[in-house]
Amino acid sequence: MALETAGLIWVALKIGPHVTLPSLIPAILSYGIGIGFATAQLGNVTLADIPTRIAGVASGANNTVRQVGAALGIAVVGAAYNGGGGRPAVLVAAGAVVLGTLASLLIPNQPPVKPASDSPIDTTVPDGRANATDAADRAANA
Repeated sequence: MALETAGLIWVALKIGPHVTLPSLIPAILSYGIGIGFATAQLGNVTLADIPTRIAGVASGANNTVRQVGAALGIAVVGAAYNGGGGRPAVLVAAGAVVLGTLASLLIPNQPPVKPASDSPIDTTVPDGRANATDAADRAANA
């Protein structure tokens, strides 16, 4: 996330009416590499302690929250752009990444706990049959 922040700040410092695309390429590469590293690990961190039988539900919830966050982020950065132009908008985005970086430092660094196989969560479909994930879990544990 530090590379992502550095790339955004670099763009904010270089952006202007006479900037050329080649002069922005290093900043864009820094941003792209940083967001690639951050995004790749986000799913792992989010779903690390989720039991297998509800991983699909948790993944769907994670994707929904991510989409809502992206929509809100676009709205905030768009408002900053409308209010002051490109440089303030990019600095607002960089500030959001810094806040995300600081929040990520609060994630405990501990090995994930293996969930118990006797989870109290009911995963049967409405007609009473167990879903395919339950059958796969039972086969794996047999």
